[in-house]
Amino acid sequence: MLASEGYAVSPYLAGLLESNRDALTKWPSTRKVWFPEGRPLQSGDWLVQPDLAETLRLIGAGGRDAFYRGPVARRIVEFLRAHGGILEEDDLADYQARESEALHPTYRGYEIYDGAPHSFDHITLEALNILEGFNLRAMGDHSARYLHYVMEAMKQAFADRDAAVDDPDYPANMPRLVSKELAARRRAVIRPDRVWIPAGVRPAARSGFASSYALTAFVAAADEARNLVSITSSVSGAFGNMMYVDGRGGGFFLNNWSPLFQLDPKSANVIAPRKVPRTGWSPMLALKDGKPALAFGTPGGDTIPQTQLQFVLNYIDFGMNVQEALEQPAVITSAFRAYRYPNAVGKELAVSTRIPDDVQEELRRLGHTVTAHAALGVGSVKAIAVDVRRGILMGGAAPEADAYVLGR
Repeated sequence: MLASEGYAVSPYLAGLLESNRDALTKWPSTRKVWFPEGRPLQSGDWLVQPDLAETLRLIGAGGRDAFYRGPVARRIVEFLRAHGGILEEDDLADYQARESEALHPTYRGYEIYDGAPHSFDHITLEALNILEGFNLRAMGDHSARYLHYVMEAMKQAFADRDAAVDDPDYPANMPRLVSKELAARRRAVIRPDRVWIPAGVRPAARSGFASSYALTAFVAAADEARNLVSITSSVSGAFGNMMYVDGRGGGFFLNNWSPLFQLDPKSANVIAPRKVPRTGWSPMLALKDGKPALAFGTPGGDTIPQTQLQFVLNYIDFGMNVQEALEQPAVITSAFRAYRYPNAVGKELAVSTRIPDDVQEELRRLGHTVTAHAALGVGSVKAIAVDVRRGILMGGAAPEADAYVLGR
């Protein structure tokens, strides 16, 4: 077990600890584990987490109740109260996980499955529906016209998120976000010669390309029968709220999902008691001819649907193999209302430095505010692909963050 036996700190994790030093070192329990002797763990240091190992044993023995009603719940509440928190044991004991039907449109002969409607997992799917009406391959791989259409479709899907997506216990007037009919209406708005700006939106201070992969984990797995699993788990942001719960029942960071609520009472996502903020982890699956074909996902906040979309297009529309599709240069728009408070509206299109200058210049001519980013590949997307005819498995990982492909 990695928690009890330990593992070597990677260069990527060491860099994240250093870049988040000021926020992390505010908390004694965090400093003790992650900043021994006053310095962040370095690449190659061996990290053992006995508290986490014991917590996993408690859950293994006691199941769900060990977490929500047992020693883990008690330790979380005790830890937060010591730091001025207001969480109560009943808040955890009363929690019930909700199951929802997966969103399930088609794209060029593939059946694509994503998360529940109350998340913003619809964004990739809605963008695919919009783009299905265009001959992307004829536009040319990573041409200015192709990138323009892809980002314009993405902006339409983000705008629908702001208008419709919320906790299903607090329903809003949600359109059928992944319907072909809605996609046809959104497609008609896209202009080949200029960018689309949503009505009433004026860009605020947010700009640039920023994404955090810390403590959001995606796992795809396939068994011998070629069944596929796609899972994303996250505490949100870099190291959640930076507070590391120690002691018996601890060994983990607490999440910081509350900033995903909005304060505007007119918003579908306005904060309210016992309400769940909309999320967008977006692990995805695809079938081809009724058989499992793809499992993929990534960390990355508002970049998740954008990088996953570009992987799908690289793989399906341009026929790349799974690793090649993940190593392509990516573009990331910020021209929408951010998912995290204070929900600033951006205006920039961050383009990989691997995209030729003439393509970047054409994007500027179309009205995009182009900046550059040096990220490798399409975010941190990981994927398993199945050759449906031959049953061969292929795995791939974008090279931006810690990612691994294992098989036997």
